[in-house]
Amino acid sequence: MLLRRANTAILTGLVIVGALGSCSSDPGPSFVDSDLPDVIATFEGRSVQIDGSLTIDGSSANIEGQSSGSTLGGDAVGFLTGSVPFDPPVPLDLRFEASRVVSARTADAPSTPQFPALLVHGGGFGVGEVETPMAFLAGVVEPFFPPVFLERLSTTNPTETSTDGGVAVLTYDYAPSQFGDATTTLELRVRDDATLEHVEMRSETGDTTVTLEYDIVLTDDPTEVSLPEVTPPTVIEIGPSGDFVEVQQGSTPDITWRLLQAPSRAAISCWRVEASPAVVVDEPNSGGGARCIANPDPADELVDQVVFALTSDGSSDGAVLVALVPEGASDAKLGFFGGDVEPATIEDGRIVWAGANLDNPVYLEVTLGETAFGCGMGALSSRSELRDSQLADVRLGLPWTCAGL
Repeated sequence: MLLRRANTAILTGLVIVGALGSCSSDPGPSFVDSDLPDVIATFEGRSVQIDGSLTIDGSSANIEGQSSGSTLGGDAVGFLTGSVPFDPPVPLDLRFEASRVVSARTADAPSTPQFPALLVHGGGFGVGEVETPMAFLAGVVEPFFPPVFLERLSTTNPTETSTDGGVAVLTYDYAPSQFGDATTTLELRVRDDATLEHVEMRSETGDTTVTLEYDIVLTDDPTEVSLPEVTPPTVIEIGPSGDFVEVQQGSTPDITWRLLQAPSRAAISCWRVEASPAVVVDEPNSGGGARCIANPDPADELVDQVVFALTSDGSSDGAVLVALVPEGASDAKLGFFGGDVEPATIEDGRIVWAGANLDNPVYLEVTLGETAFGCGMGALSSRSELRDSQLADVRLGLPWTCAGL
């Protein structure tokens, strides 16, 4: 449980840029209003070297990196090395270029869906050189990539400004993310020549504190990253051990659908959808577009009992989402880009949505008694981000992750 809280807090601390909230306090004369574009301009055509540390509840590990470009998933290229201060420390080796992110993962690292295990552990993600779409990891990479979060900050006033030996110190507050009641601050130290020299991000969730800080050096040396061709992890062939049986069906003006289920090996069920217009599901692992996946385990923590049995890959006219939720779940809501949120029906432990491609939900909230948790697709980490135009093109084919609210 302690490891899970630490991992949750890390993701909170490192995906803080996406959770930026507006501040109503008047910071007085604001350096950022007049000069932050000049700070952003200093990165153009330069390589950014960072050298600092990641600290979790007093345990620290070194983080180093180099990057260039201005757009993650576009012209950005870079790498991060170091370790994450677990006990024992977990190596971190992350390289990215355009839409590709390659990380070196080890089998003995903590096995949990939260960052940093997403980058470093084996388990279900594979061992060795593993590739992940930038759209999924942009929120993790961004705090180490100043051009992106500075662009976000250029429209937000700092909560506090001061000077320290001729260096401007700008402090920003961030709204809580979905990963608990986090209190997160960002501090920038900017020299008179508009050069950003130091970044510090601090997040507190419950009894866990995470701090990321690093010095910045700009150079004219090009950032060179060699991304190997990555062999996808071997998929174990599993399939149904009996006939598919219809368990649910429905129809809307956009789509008519049937959901079918078949038994498989112990604790595994196979799912298939038949629809008009057709739906192509993401990562089918059995014949006929079926996907066989482990059933929710009542012994797991509630948040880990949300299982996304079927999702769409975005290549067909129709789209579907089938989520299995813990027994006793009493309320659910689906969120859509643009900010719309609508109730979802829970039937026999399932939430099913079907509709037109690109109209699909990208966020799910589930309530069970006094416990609530949220699940987002790709880089989406909170309901507030449903209105984030930078995420609006992230639609289908990306993994979902869940955490407590």
